[in-house]
Amino acid sequence: LPIELLLDEFGWNYVIYILSGFGFLLALSLFLVIPYNAYNFRKEKISMKDLKTVLFNKYIILISFFGGLMVGPLEGFADAWTKAFLCEVYQMAGDLASSISSVIYVGFAAGLLSFAHILEKYPNRHYEVIIVCSFAMIASFLLLFTQAGGLYIVLPALLVIGFASGYQIVTLYKALSYVNNNLIGLTTAVSNMIVMVFGYFFHTGIAKIIDLCWDRTVIQGNPVYSAELLIKATSIIPVCLLIAVFGLLWLKKQDKQS
Repeated sequence: LPIELLLDEFGWNYVIYILSGFGFLLALSLFLVIPYNAYNFRKEKISMKDLKTVLFNKYIILISFFGGLMVGPLEGFADAWTKAFLCEVYQMAGDLASSISSVIYVGFAAGLLSFAHILEKYPNRHYEVIIVCSFAMIASFLLLFTQAGGLYIVLPALLVIGFASGYQIVTLYKALSYVNNNLIGLTTAVSNMIVMVFGYFFHTGIAKIIDLCWDRTVIQGNPVYSAELLIKATSIIPVCLLIAVFGLLWLKKQDKQS
């Protein structure tokens, strides 16, 4: 929402300069404030053996893969289609839809903090937490698809979607549990890489479905999508969430047997 308001008020060039300047000042501040010794530089290099250890660990790859199947609510819906969805499905004004979509990110921040605390209390409940998050997001999307309840449904549903999206930190913790401390950085990079690839999948998938099913209606130069079309396109998200649930249940069983 803040970025959209800045874009409407000042245009792309001004906003890009502001963000670039802010990023530069933040990086410079961190460089000056954090003591050199705190960086704890190591001269160890990543070997091919280390890379193979991570890439050929089926549990790391699979937990990241199933985590990627669950990233659609955040990477695809929240950052691209929430406003259009709310405008068409719930007939909201553009400004209101933009404001409400920010609720997902508020929930996401709360979820990250909460799940970190939950894992401290229940360190062996990774799979259970992730599966519950998946079901929570499925239920929230199904509620949104009913087109009922207005704000009384939309606000709690988006908040739950954002909160449950905090599962990502649980997925990462579980992936890191399969390696020694010296491979934590590499494992984090590989796991995040796999999850983020699915961001492209969901962006492209939703856009392709809309493009294939759109009736090509254009009003004043702007494409118009029906509520049914947007529901159909975003249905890919709960479908993938359900696939992830079955995958995680199977992986949990495999993990116990090993």
